[in-house]
Amino acid sequence: MERCSGVVLVFETMLGPVEVPEEVVKKIISIELANCFHWQCPSIDLDYSEVMDFLEGKQDPSLLRKIAQYILVYAENLVLTNYVYQKAQDPRSADKYFESMKPFLRELRRLYGLLDEKCDSYRLLVDEMLGLCLRYGIDPF
Repeated sequence: MERCSGVVLVFETMLGPVEVPEEVVKKIISIELANCFHWQCPSIDLDYSEVMDFLEGKQDPSLLRKIAQYILVYAENLVLTNYVYQKAQDPRSADKYFESMKPFLRELRRLYGLLDEKCDSYRLLVDEMLGLCLRYGIDPF
């Protein structure tokens, strides 16, 4: 179970407000905490043609970096959303869920971090990020 002290963030849900220690949020979210994190949301800087270009196999490094960042933001925010809703229903199951997702988040961030180092294999890294998400039941598209 996560033991934290300090600032608590309150998330409004259909089940009522849920308090989550800021330390836990920071362990889950590394880039951007977003209320709406699907690519079709206005706050996400992707449009339909870019998503289609990616899905059709385009190799453009700037597009692939943008997609990789989106995948990370989407996955992290979905993990947080699931954690918050589980915490509202059963705090112990939320802690188990969080623990089970730590390896996923660690590997996804590792792959994302390689993008700057391996400029010749952006497509492979982004595809690996997407494959990892799908193995954990997370489909950003």
